[in-house]
Amino acid sequence: MLRTLSLCGLLVATQAQAGLIQIDFSGTRSSASANVFGTDVSQLRGHALYETDTPATLFSTFNGTTNNFYGALRAFSFELLAADGATVFAGERQGGSFAYAQVRDASAGRDSFSLNGIYLDPDELSGDPAGLTQVQFTLLLNAISADVIDAPSLPQTLDPLDFSQRVVQLFVARTPGSQPSGVAVSLNYNLDTLSFTPYATVPEPASVMLYGLGLAALLRRKARAAAAGFSRRSRSCDAGSPAAHRGGSRARAA
Repeated sequence: MLRTLSLCGLLVATQAQAGLIQIDFSGTRSSASANVFGTDVSQLRGHALYETDTPATLFSTFNGTTNNFYGALRAFSFELLAADGATVFAGERQGGSFAYAQVRDASAGRDSFSLNGIYLDPDELSGDPAGLTQVQFTLLLNAISADVIDAPSLPQTLDPLDFSQRVVQLFVARTPGSQPSGVAVSLNYNLDTLSFTPYATVPEPASVMLYGLGLAALLRRKARAAAAGFSRRSRSCDAGSPAAHRGGSRARAA
């Protein structure tokens, strides 16, 4: 039974999904000026998920090689937080492929990595400012040198310490005349934390339920088999008991 439970545990354990890399990030707004949210939204946190097997499209060969990876993103989520930690604005997009990644492997200057064209519509957002039509994100990492990135494909991992500039830029598009007016709609966040890790998936609840049902059925079979074995042993013991022998002797005497 313990062996069965251990197997079930392995089935529902978290597993890494090949080819997907998750970026987790958090940062602080570079300016505390007024904005369309009516509060400072001083903190940002979120994650992005990209597919490393996305084909490359050559963008430039000037002082190195720059490739674009169209449709690389698989998921993106974010939260803007006020100074007291309350969530002011949040959004999420998952599924399909969208946006694009760009990798510069420089021969002079600095390498860079960016996620571009990350659009979220109002139905993917909560806490919208008045007149919101769309938001756009860009994640930009500029390396400290030209020998940080050396790969023709999207990197499996990057060391955040290799990048001197780590920024998420947010642009808020609104309808003309929206209030409050005359305030900034572009927000920049310097990233304090940044990590690249292989994406891990956990089976969906339906799959976990199937595993549980399979385990329950197996345990029931084991219980029935054990009960049947006990019953056979009991009949064998009854047949070999002194009372059974006495009954048999009386039957022969009769």
